Amino acid sequence: MKPVLLIIDDDVSILEVLTEFFREDYQVYTVPDSAKGIRLFEKILPSAVILDLRMPHMGGMGVLEQIRTIDPNIPVIMLTAYGEIDEAVQAIQAGAQNFLIKPVNLHTLNSLIEKSIANARIHNDYLNLKARDQRLKKEFILAPAAWKRIHLLAENPDTTALITGPTGCGKTLIARLIHDESARKSFPFVQINCAGLSAELLESELFGHERGAFTDARNRKKGLMEVANGGTLFLDEIGEMPLSVQSRILSAIESKAFRRVGGTGNIQVDTRIIAATNVDLYHRMKKKQFREDLFYRLNVFPLELLALKERPEDIPRLVGLFLIEFGRKMNKSILGLTDGAVTTLMNYDWPGNIRELKNIIERAIMLCTQDRISIHHLPRELRQGFPDPSAPVKSLPLLTLEEAEKRLIRQALKHTGNNKAMAARVLDIHVSTLSRKMKKYQF
Repeated sequence: MKPVLLIIDDDVSILEVLTEFFREDYQVYTVPDSAKGIRLFEKILPSAVILDLRMPHMGGMGVLEQIRTIDPNIPVIMLTAYGEIDEAVQAIQAGAQNFLIKPVNLHTLNSLIEKSIANARIHNDYLNLKARDQRLKKEFILAPAAWKRIHLLAENPDTTALITGPTGCGKTLIARLIHDESARKSFPFVQINCAGLSAELLESELFGHERGAFTDARNRKKGLMEVANGGTLFLDEIGEMPLSVQSRILSAIESKAFRRVGGTGNIQVDTRIIAATNVDLYHRMKKKQFREDLFYRLNVFPLELLALKERPEDIPRLVGLFLIEFGRKMNKSILGLTDGAVTTLMNYDWPGNIRELKNIIERAIMLCTQDRISIHHLPRELRQGFPDPSAPVKSLPLLTLEEAEKRLIRQALKHTGNNKAMAARVLDIHVSTLSRKMKKYQF
């Protein structure tokens, strides 16, 4: 099927020339009127548009603005006269792909249209892939019961939430999913780790500062709470926030206003707060290290995430997500895991939780040369005591220990681009050990 080309120009002679030139390769529609051009655009949704800048009643800029609201991904090529270059530049800034000066070189115009349509297809493929990934995350990352709580938070985009759970259990991912499922998804998702920052630095990061507020404040700086206006501010490790900053964040949450450090005027914001912690905030409150009023203000909707060892039923779902994510990055098609590998993963304690599982699956995909990950692709601490019943003996290569080691090192170096430090991590050995073995095998 031919791509559809819409030409909007009040000069009938130009329409005739362009129609004759493009009719062999495109399904051409021509309109000499701005308003009719917009209506036809909405009806046919063409592959590309050729649009004149100067037309009566409504100029090309007005037409461009309206068709961009209908579908911003369809490429538009503007035609302009010599004296309209400044306006043409404005059109590019408004979303046109390019502009040509009349009289137009038809072969140049054709080349621009071909490239614009190709680029639009690539962009649409990317958007479709991104949308598919979001659907996969929804299917894989959480069980249906957990998704109900996520949806409740998403449907109430002003409600603060407190996510608790051990390190590496997916608190940041959950916060991001809440944001992406809510009406705030088109606004920024901004996160900050409250641990390890001094009160002064954390205050400046959250609320910003005015020029001259302190020694190094050479320019005015927006705080993250202001940057996240309309969206979500994720306060990770909220339990580590200094008490002096806790009082300011409480005031900002309640009043939806704050002052920059060194400032005098209030800044109003509409920012949703989601906080997370891996410490016991009740214990912190008893020791006067965390404000009770802030805790109850954040804990409007608590979400407790269990350690991975307490929810082993989620492991296959997570592994499926990581196989897709890393398989695509490494251009590998891994169908799944052997029964022995699955059993091994399900029986491990996962002190590093989801983060540890993700790293192990990434490493296993790098090492795997078959269509399934087996127990032999997993680290020593996981596979000890768990033989792989699904790996037939005949599939094991008859190699000496040294030859097998040599091949494994070569494979790790290949997948890491000869980065010794990364290869050592993949092989689960010290980099000095890897250097010694490389010297031994004359790599």
